[in-house]
Amino acid sequence: MTKEQAAEYLGVSVRTLQRYTQEHRVQVAYIKGKRGQEAVYDPAELERFKAELEAAPSHVKPSVAGVAGDAREQSTALAPIQSSEVIDRLAKALEAFRDSGKPDHAPLADLAVKMVLTVQEAAALSGLSRRTLAEAIHAGKLHAPRIGKGFKIRRADLERFVDSLFPLFAGNCDNG
Repeated sequence: MTKEQAAEYLGVSVRTLQRYTQEHRVQVAYIKGKRGQEAVYDPAELERFKAELEAAPSHVKPSVAGVAGDAREQSTALAPIQSSEVIDRLAKALEAFRDSGKPDHAPLADLAVKMVLTVQEAAALSGLSRRTLAEAIHAGKLHAPRIGKGFKIRRADLERFVDSLFPLFAGNCDNG
């Protein structure tokens, strides 16, 4: 039988059959074909292996309870967990994970006294998005040298950039 026929006979994919062959669970012979060697499976060997597959339970983990000499033998059996208990346990685990990690954002320093700002601080101070500020930096509209891992923006440069965005409000804001 060819590889495709053997896989169909066993009810598995060709890739699974190849894995079984690599694990030496199924014997295969190779013959010279038109494009190199071709795998040929013996029908009697496939019949034996199919019986082996059908006899073995699929995807069932063996129980360790009751195994002689096992330390877990003395422990009490686990009771089935209700779905509400699972949700409660997951919620508590997520809270613990969230609380144990770094905060979502670093606390911002007092922006009133800082003369040099990060992009995040400049966004908080100006009300513009970080993306808008980053695009302005890359376009050369906002002077901000890269220092370390991020850009540093002087407060005067940020004010000049914001004034250029809103020229009507650049001076006094008298509406009346």
